[in-house]
Parts: sequence; C-alpha cells; structure tokens
Amino acid sequence: VAKGFFEWLGQAIPGAAETVASVALPKAVASNSYPARLERSLIRTGLRHHFGPDALVSASLVFRPKPAPDVYLLAAERLGVDPGGCLVVEDSLAGVTAAAAAGMTILGFTGASHVAPGQDAVLRAAGAAAVVETMAAVKDWIAAMAGSGKPGP
Repeated sequence: VAKGFFEWLGQAIPGAAETVASVALPKAVASNSYPARLERSLIRTGLRHHFGPDALVSASLVFRPKPAPDVYLLAAERLGVDPGGCLVVEDSLAGVTAAAAAGMTILGFTGASHVAPGQDAVLRAAGAAAVVETMAAVKDWIAAMAGSGKPGP
C-alpha cells in the first residue's frame, strides 16, 4: 500500500477506507514523507487504525528514498512477507520505479486529484502491471491477487 490511498490535504480518496478495510492481508504505507506528516495524514483521513505500529515506513528510516527500493523492502521486512508477493498501489514515477526494483507487483493509481493527465502511460512505462482510476478497481485487484496469487482481476 502506498500514499495513493489518501490525499495529502487531509481527505481520503473516495472508497479508500472501504478498500483498505477489505484487505485481510498484512498491509503497510511506504512513503518518502516524514513520519510525523505521514501519521497526521493517516489520522486526518481516518485510515490510521488500519495499519499496525510498524506498518508506517518513511524514507527517513532508510538510507535511500524512492526511487530506490529501500522503503518498500523495509515495509515487506516489517510485515514479514516476501517482496515478490507484495502488491503496491502507487501514483508516482519514483514509487513505481522503487517498487519495481524491489521485485513487487505494481498497480498504478491515477484517481488522486494531484495526478497529472498522462500519468497512466508514465506509470505503465515504469513497470506498473496495470493502472486504475478508482478505489473500487484497486479493491478488485487486491481481491483477485489474494485469491489467486496472481495480479489482476
């Protein structure tokens, strides 16, 4: 899970709470943001309680931030999961690049208000398996991957 689930201005993306709540698997937030900002954003959006105490991974905890894979590899380590079995929801080029370098499956997300037109092509070119615009589509992808172990609905 990446910052694509909430807007930095303090509102969750429509459907984010339901999508995060539906994930019965280990989940984390891996962000280049500072820990305090990350914590505040998740509290403001009402999403904080969905993530355990070690599930917020900030770039300040690693030597190299995104686009290096370090933040994603630390998140997988903290969750006790193999990076190759992780699905990352990401809206940025640096994030997709980082997740790809970590060997994770990436679902590009373009439904946030800050995402520029044409970002879907950028995310695909960087390694996103697919790109979606809604949290309902994210939820479908997560459910399909959890059920089959393979990406995609």
